[in-house]
Amino acid sequence: MVTAGLRIVALVGAALVAGCGGRAPTGPSPVLLTARALASGSEPGTLVVLYRDGAWVHVRQRAVLPAGRSQVAVPVPAGLGVTDITVVSTGDAILVASSRAAAPAVAAADRVDPAEERRGEAVLAPVPVVVDAPAVPAGPTAPVAAAPVLLTLERAAAGEVLLEVAFWTQALPWSVGYALLRDGDWGRLDGAVVIRVGDDVDLGDVELRLVDAPAARLADDDEPRRGDAVGVGAPAAARPVAPLSFGPGVPLRAGEVRVPLAASGQVVPLRASALVDVVGPRLDVSAMVPKSDRSYGQVGLPTPTIARTFELTLPEALVSAGVPDGELVFTELQHGQVVPRARAALRIADQVVVAATAPPPNRRTIVVADAPELEVERKQTDFNRDGAAKRLLEEITITLRNRGDGAIDAVVREHAYRGLTWTLAYQPSNAKVEQEGPQQFAMRVRVPARGEATLTYRVEYNW
Repeated sequence: MVTAGLRIVALVGAALVAGCGGRAPTGPSPVLLTARALASGSEPGTLVVLYRDGAWVHVRQRAVLPAGRSQVAVPVPAGLGVTDITVVSTGDAILVASSRAAAPAVAAADRVDPAEERRGEAVLAPVPVVVDAPAVPAGPTAPVAAAPVLLTLERAAAGEVLLEVAFWTQALPWSVGYALLRDGDWGRLDGAVVIRVGDDVDLGDVELRLVDAPAARLADDDEPRRGDAVGVGAPAAARPVAPLSFGPGVPLRAGEVRVPLAASGQVVPLRASALVDVVGPRLDVSAMVPKSDRSYGQVGLPTPTIARTFELTLPEALVSAGVPDGELVFTELQHGQVVPRARAALRIADQVVVAATAPPPNRRTIVVADAPELEVERKQTDFNRDGAAKRLLEEITITLRNRGDGAIDAVVREHAYRGLTWTLAYQPSNAKVEQEGPQQFAMRVRVPARGEATLTYRVEYNW
């Protein structure tokens, strides 16, 4: 008997090794997991592999079979909304048939009226978080009775076999959060995966793995990659997403489960700065022939906002570990108290900029607040277009004025917004220049207390 809406796919023996078995319609085949060494080993237990769009739950159990044909019931975890089941392995036993047993009846006292359940969901309070990971949707609250999988097996002689069955589910939502505590020029970085386990789910202690990519992508590409080339020149190879392993022994029971990441406890250097970006990337023209209107990029600009920032350098071991991106809460230690300052998206995967003057790939910038003590004035001080020579020159002068009592390290971000075929024909001698993207570069300069700094550069476009 096969329950309505349930699909059971058998992947045993040579079919599993060859990767030619069936596929559950709502998730990628566990064949891919096995091929990428994500399937667990030879011991009984539960393996949960989290993806961005769902999870595979592998259940392994030993069974002693008599000679001939027999039937074994493999439990299905309750509360996961399982409709698709894959028989991954039956050891050296032959799988004759698989079906789903009828679900046990739920007592009337345990049933929840759908209208009441909807009203309850509408007023759920946000889940409190330690590292402030984005809130994840709550799981179902009504009791769910799970029907086991019935496997009809045949074996020539009596003996023990290891059975493995996999379930695809979207009932284990997760997110990632980070906390950065600043103390002077250093900061402690902590991170955790936050899994919201429904009230009627109890998977017990599991082996947990995480792949920071949609599982659906694996159907077409067994090597999901992260880290895009954002600079000029030949694109750099993106980095494969490596699965993260936690456990065994991770308790996945009802409620909010926090699993510390490799980032937890890392001490990283911090550098205070002020970020100045008058024009922004919105005017960038991705064309080989530059935009020749002299007033382009000079008029209609919003009042510039100068941000107080902190730059942190992530350890290479952390970046290469494949730790997921997430939301970061920036805090400072003041008089023995932890004071929240800002929230920002933290991208762990490195951004590859193909340029000789590229910044360090592991540097990240966190915007904390405005920097009102710093003022900026930007002017076009020269412009020339030579159509016959197919050359355009534009000179920009930027003046920074510091009204504060302390020196400020400023990062002045500028954009070659007229087109792609540009080069810096002249750059300021009092600043360090770094190319941050195809049409973006930054100039680093120290502005003295109660003083000013002037930067002049010239961009040349050729076509």
